[in-house]
Amino acid sequence: MRYDPEDRELYFSTQMVPDEKDTKACYDHHEEYLQWARNHPGAWVRKEMKADGIKAVAGMILVIAIFVGIIAAVLCLPIKKYEYIPWIIGAIMLLIGIGFFFPYPDDPTVFVSAGKTFLRIEGAILIIGAIGLIIVNYICPRDNMTIFLLTCICEILFVIALAMVVKAIGYKTAPKYVYTEEIDAGCIGYVRSYEAQPDATYVHNRTTDVPVYSPLFEYYYNGEKIQAYYDILLNGTKGKIKVGSNTKIRINPDRPSSIWGYNPTYFVMPSCTAFFCLAGSVVLFILLMR
Repeated sequence: MRYDPEDRELYFSTQMVPDEKDTKACYDHHEEYLQWARNHPGAWVRKEMKADGIKAVAGMILVIAIFVGIIAAVLCLPIKKYEYIPWIIGAIMLLIGIGFFFPYPDDPTVFVSAGKTFLRIEGAILIIGAIGLIIVNYICPRDNMTIFLLTCICEILFVIALAMVVKAIGYKTAPKYVYTEEIDAGCIGYVRSYEAQPDATYVHNRTTDVPVYSPLFEYYYNGEKIQAYYDILLNGTKGKIKVGSNTKIRINPDRPSSIWGYNPTYFVMPSCTAFFCLAGSVVLFILLMR
């Protein structure tokens, strides 16, 4: 990811392993950024638009559509309009699937560096899953609404499991299919920030955000001087590459400022999600067949 010195979100430091003073400065910087984002939502939106362009707009529309769809599906339960739920969930799956199948053309590393091929496979699975859910809606008898809803849930869990398997494989194989070129780069410092995680804690429980970081590299590619950091920040604070040293990095030749950095969370989370969704789908299928 290309480094912008004006980026309010990132804290720059030349310390490989931050001391207590630097750690506090980084956290205070993060708090100031959050306060700025709350006080200037318009400026924050413009910042995101500058970074991601049309992707930011599409992402916001998608998030709003998913949120509205989930609320609509939940509201179908108290009014007992169960037959609408597959249509609503199917529409959400179809929308996400189309978004994955036709990724933003100038960004082959969109969605955690999966690569376009894996992203399109994921999209195809969701599109087929949406169609399958509508088929289930028509062929499954509705004389027993419990069986009907469990059948829909079984199908949804199975589709999510398949999509998460593809996501995990896509991320694991990204160095082979996306970040295909290895070059020399110098480490000129570190950028650090915080990311929200549901199980995260920090000193004095002041936030649920956890620290993330990346070395900041400087290198030349096709005559252009580039300062960039990993596309996906690493968990923690302690760096492993000495500032001032040279190292090998893997970049995407179609987007030279994109650097591969392995964060196991992006492989473990979809893998665990796939396992539990598949297990749930199998259990429901067995129960439905009895």
